[in-house]
Amino acid sequence: MIDRDVQPTVVSSNNMILGNCRKGNINLALDLLSKMLEKNLKANVVTYIILIDGYFKKGECEQALGMFAHMISLGIAPTDFTFNTVINGLCKVGRTSDAKDKLKRLMEMGFNPICITYNSIIDGFVKEG
Repeated sequence: MIDRDVQPTVVSSNNMILGNCRKGNINLALDLLSKMLEKNLKANVVTYIILIDGYFKKGECEQALGMFAHMISLGIAPTDFTFNTVINGLCKVGRTSDAKDKLKRLMEMGFNPICITYNSIIDGFVKEG
């Protein structure tokens, strides 16, 4: 893109980050985030959801939670989809009890869980036995 003098946007950058996360190339996705920020493009909640989900899919739970905390520290407000990504990710890596505890804390912050949220936790406990 840049070779052709086409300037990336947040949306196009997010799509490139998503593609790399889907391939399991989280480090390349993080490089793209750095380049995005160098070009004064502001990462948004979608950017961070993609990265959080990418970390969880690689089984890198602590990095996912760290990215979630980093997003909040930057003043980027999480959405219901962000919370569901974290809850689902914790359940998928076998940390369903942590997901339940996180859900409780998020509800105290005003998050209203939806059916998908509860389904993730139920599925997690079923898989754990």
